[in-house]
Amino acid sequence: MRSLLLRYAQPRGLGRVHALLRRLIPSVAYAGEGRARRRLSTHLLDLIVSTQEVHYERFRDQKLQEGGLSDGKTPEQLRRDLNAEFDRKTAALKKQYEEKQAQATEKIKANEAAFRAEEVKMYAEKEKLINEVNELKKAVNALLAAAPAPKKK
Repeated sequence: MRSLLLRYAQPRGLGRVHALLRRLIPSVAYAGEGRARRRLSTHLLDLIVSTQEVHYERFRDQKLQEGGLSDGKTPEQLRRDLNAEFDRKTAALKKQYEEKQAQATEKIKANEAAFRAEEVKMYAEKEKLINEVNELKKAVNALLAAAPAPKKK
């Protein structure tokens, strides 16, 4: 009977039996009605869980105050402040990203302009060389036309 009550009263995952539960088990173990035992174990479990939540919230608030994060604020106020800080940091990062992207775009445009100028210069040089080659061909053809034909032997 005691193990049955412990099984119902002890929440899963906890490695110990609460002191209040340990004191009440002997008096409940001799009660004849199972319904009373179940109700008592359910209420004790609710008491244990709610007490643990209260202690956890106190502990959490104390640690937040020690760390300088709480300053006596409620969790909702802390959440709002943290969300506002997150939004500010996100906006600052977006702005920084956009500035860097604009700088990169300007740099790419400058490089493209420099490449286009170099390309125009290369085409002009190519045309110049083609014209020189054509003039040399004309000069060679003129010399060949003016030269006497070779004698056949």
